[in-house]
Amino acid sequence: MSGAVREDGPSAVARAEAALRSLGVPNAVFARREVEGGSWFADWSGGVSGSDVYIGLMGGSPAAPSVRLLLDDWVFEDVAGMDVGELLSGVFSGRATLTKRRSFPLSSAGVLEHAVGGVRYSATRRLGPNEEPQPWERPLIAE
Repeated sequence: MSGAVREDGPSAVARAEAALRSLGVPNAVFARREVEGGSWFADWSGGVSGSDVYIGLMGGSPAAPSVRLLLDDWVFEDVAGMDVGELLSGVFSGRATLTKRRSFPLSSAGVLEHAVGGVRYSATRRLGPNEEPQPWERPLIAE
């Protein structure tokens, strides 16, 4: 099956699409494709919560129990496929938190976190000194 992942899998993609539709995104259809060695990648970009957003999902196989979730410049590793939808819903409905931490005297890092069930997922990235948060990030900032 060259170039495309079957329509019915992986379930993480279906959960991400359903989460976006529940947030009012009418055309939440990810482009799906196979990559080397049976791995797969699916991505989507569009408007969510007043922001242009990029979401990517990747896994080792269509039946992989966990995925990597790319959300703009944030990377969540090892997200259970069954938790992808709730993680996205939590982020875009304001239930996640975004904290800033000083890593060196002149730089800081942001940590984006949300718990699904008993699992706390987090992604960390370096923040520029004058970087403004995206509209979807603003309600998540913990003071």
